[in-house]
Amino acid sequence: MSIATDLVLMATDPITHKLTLSSVNNDAIIGGAHLLDLVAARRVAVEGTAKKVRVRVIDGSPYPDPEVDEALSRLRDGKTRKASDAVTRLGKNGVQNAYRRLVGTGQVRDRQESVLGFGLRRHEVLDIARRDDLIARVRDALLQGLPVDATSGPLIGLLQASDQLKLVTSRDERKTAKTAAAAISAEDWASAGVKDAIAATQTALAVAVFTPTVIAATSS
Repeated sequence: MSIATDLVLMATDPITHKLTLSSVNNDAIIGGAHLLDLVAARRVAVEGTAKKVRVRVIDGSPYPDPEVDEALSRLRDGKTRKASDAVTRLGKNGVQNAYRRLVGTGQVRDRQESVLGFGLRRHEVLDIARRDDLIARVRDALLQGLPVDATSGPLIGLLQASDQLKLVTSRDERKTAKTAAAAISAEDWASAGVKDAIAATQTALAVAVFTPTVIAATSS
């Protein structure tokens, strides 16, 4: 499974069936997840540092995961892009696509619910074991100092970059988790390319996720 589907599975409340990601631009967060997958697979390269980070496709051949391949198709025009532009393009309809993939693999099920007479689409988690395992692995790394791997490491980097550590920690654990997440992102569990991608994702989400929040706050 992709990092994006793992993230959405983790963020789906098994009781309320709601997505608990709390950003004004959740699709950009999904785009960051796709960026990490594509860099790890050597399909996309991340170059430069800080605000000058650029993203380009180095292998545009079909990707085995259809959800990620659809995202990659939006970068196959050969252009080199700013990281913020890349994650926005990669994450287009990202939450919707992740749920479609999770339904297809039998990990969640569509639910039609009604609130105050309005129909709402929710998602019931079927693969509780997978969700619990992902959360436990991330929490163990953040709070117990256990080693990370190719699944938990990128998830931690993404949660840190998008300020979503609240998905897996309580308020009183947050400070410890943030410190640990920053350290994990800099450790040698990942290749240099993946480290660069995590750094680029942090830069990109600062623009794609946090800038709209600031604009909304100052204009209200």
